[in-house]
Formats: sequence, structure tokens, C-alpha cells
Amino acid sequence: MLDHWGWRIMLVAEGALPLGLAGIWIAFIPRSPAGSGCFLQAPTDPHRDAAARIAELERSERRTLLRALMRPQVFVLAGHLLLFC
Repeated sequence: MLDHWGWRIMLVAEGALPLGLAGIWIAFIPRSPAGSGCFLQAPTDPHRDAAARIAELERSERRTLLRALMRPQVFVLAGHLLLFC
């Protein structure tokens, strides 16, 4: 097939397939869990509900770059970078 069409046409064909599948995905897969049907149940675990509320609060906070860089996770990752690279 490559000999018949050439590498340029094959490159376009290989790129068009994922774009076509993405179009089908966007057309048929719902964008929110609420529209996905009855197979998704609301969480009944109170700990999961609390964790979701905490995550939402953390996302809603505005954090500055300096405050984000002062988190302990940043220092741990920087230490690993210095030790192992």
C-alpha cells in the first residue's frame, strides 16, 4: 500500500483516523457524569463526599506562584532532582 500511494498519503491517512475517532467520541460520549445515564451512582460514602468538598475548596482558592513553590512537595521533588540527576 505504501508503494502504491506514497508516504505522504499514508501519513495523512494515519492522522485522519484518530481525528475521525475523536469526532465520533465527541458526538456520542456525554461530557458530564450527569448525562451519562443510570450506571453512575452518586457517592454514598461520607468520607468520599468530604474529600470531594475539600478538593473543591482547594481548587477554588487562588494561590500565588510563591505560595505554590513553598509547598513541601516541591522541596521533596527538588531534592530528588538534585540527588538522582
